[in-house]
Amino acid sequence: MEESNKWKYILIGGTLFLYAASVTLTGVMYGFFATNGCSLNQFFVTFNLVLCILITLLCVAPAVQDANSRSGLAQASIVVIYCTYLVLSAVVNEPSDKQCNPLHRAQGTQTTTVVMGAIFTFLAVAYSTSRAATQGDKLSSPSREHLLASVETGVMPRSALDDDHDELDDEQDGAMYSYSFFHFVFAIAAMYVAMLLTNWYVSTAK
Repeated sequence: MEESNKWKYILIGGTLFLYAASVTLTGVMYGFFATNGCSLNQFFVTFNLVLCILITLLCVAPAVQDANSRSGLAQASIVVIYCTYLVLSAVVNEPSDKQCNPLHRAQGTQTTTVVMGAIFTFLAVAYSTSRAATQGDKLSSPSREHLLASVETGVMPRSALDDDHDELDDEQDGAMYSYSFFHFVFAIAAMYVAMLLTNWYVSTAK
């Protein structure tokens, strides 16, 4: 019981921390990057704030809870903090004057942005790979999905899902997941990391 309560407190504390960090970063953006005359920055900061509120409300909506009982504020807080970070990263790197971006051309700011982006990307890839390892059925092929549906409806016996008694050949029976979708996702992630490390290939004349 004590172990269960410990994880519950960690989950609640982490969720509150992420929401507090998001509110703080939003306030910083309004105070330094979305001042009078910076209408574009004001729009994106406000748009992100509205979307974050909608995400928070949707994750606890009865319809969403019925479809996915694991949906909650913890998942929403992760999405909110990441979206807020992306907007902050955009306004910090905006090639504008000192009025809308007081940190423009600050070398320390650019280094911090690269480091934070790399950390967020590493965490996202680590989470994606761990989820793919524990829930491989999400990337399953259509034939596998049809087999699962047939077992659930009673058309085929549950023993059809028993992989221990049959030696499967991926070349003959097909892979249990989608190769194309798997590599497409990680190709996009690799391209993002490459562009992040090369500063989006912003060439400057010397």
